[in-house]
Amino acid sequence: MNVWEIYQFNNARANKDQSGRSFTVDQYNSILQGIDIDYLKLKYGLPEEYKPGAPLPRQAWEITQKITDDLRHLKKIMGGRDYPLLVIDKNGYANIPSDYVHQSALRWDQTLNAPDCVSENELNQIPIEVLTDADFDSRLWDAIRVPWTRYPFCKFNSDHIEFQPKNMQFAVFSYIRMPRAAFLSVTLDSDNNYVYDAANSLQLEWPNDMHMDIANRIYMYWADNLSNPLMVQSGAKKLAEGI
Repeated sequence: MNVWEIYQFNNARANKDQSGRSFTVDQYNSILQGIDIDYLKLKYGLPEEYKPGAPLPRQAWEITQKITDDLRHLKKIMGGRDYPLLVIDKNGYANIPSDYVHQSALRWDQTLNAPDCVSENELNQIPIEVLTDADFDSRLWDAIRVPWTRYPFCKFNSDHIEFQPKNMQFAVFSYIRMPRAAFLSVTLDSDNNYVYDAANSLQLEWPNDMHMDIANRIYMYWADNLSNPLMVQSGAKKLAEGI
């Protein structure tokens, strides 16, 4: 469904012709600005669902193949096919990308030179462990897993990642990026009715099989705004049952 079809669908579902209540395009676009973040939070893992001793939500990143598929369009791999490696400076610091939301994996691809200078160099792919502040500081004093190339680790700071050992230079960084908000553009005809402007509209980035779920979450926002208990009940029922 495109953004216009979702807009029409939700207005029809709200029975606007009988109730006289409809949403303007500006109100709809305002919801579109936040719905991506709302839905991303649901799919990646709601912290509100955490319980003491069981910090696992009902939905979480890579907990099922379906959720991985739902979010794969937002996965960005620095050092993969399309983006350059994450650069680590001489002090062991790397800037966190501006579109970063959640980390998925970090890896150091260490090149081992062939001893005879004739054979092909070997690539040693080593996972980089992401630690809390306390664990990071403790690891610096670990006599067994000292910060050298067999046991690289890091921690996330305000705007950068701090790595040990400091001399890795580059890392392969997989993370979930911030979604781009959809936008509905329209013009007005001679009767002052909306006419869909496809050329200047931005579509949802989410896979097609998720559009109905997103349409329902938009509908729930509409229901709250209209203070319509029947709409709220209908949206909540669909949200709970998924049908």
